[in-house]
Amino acid sequence: MAISLCDTKLLLIEDVPVMQQALLFVLRSVGCNVDCFASGVDAIEHFRAYDFMFLDIGLPDISGIEVCRRIRAQEIDAHIPIVALTAHHDNKEIIAQCKKVGFDGFVGKPLDEAKAISVLKKHLAGFPCYIDGVSAGEGQ
Repeated sequence: MAISLCDTKLLLIEDVPVMQQALLFVLRSVGCNVDCFASGVDAIEHFRAYDFMFLDIGLPDISGIEVCRRIRAQEIDAHIPIVALTAHHDNKEIIAQCKKVGFDGFVGKPLDEAKAISVLKKHLAGFPCYIDGVSAGEGQ
């Protein structure tokens, strides 16, 4: 069953204040209930309370790749979609690592706000979105 944006409890993990504010503004403007933390430790501690997560892979305490791996290892009966926020969306090695640990998609930086919302909507409708907002199989 798809979740509407207004019903979505979203977790944003981003350490750069300017990015935090931009994403919070965009996500809240479309009706999302968003909480934001700046560390991987907080992501691991709080993920169970959310429907969706945008996760920066370049965090100062623990890499987003490691955070995702740890979350996936702790999931038992529920899967939270986790979308990477990364300036390395064109780096095949990093994207391969992200896919291997279980990221559900990717949004590139600098942030394209429309793509971030599009990726969120597609995931909530049940469609995974990969590199820089492009769904699996598109553009190949």
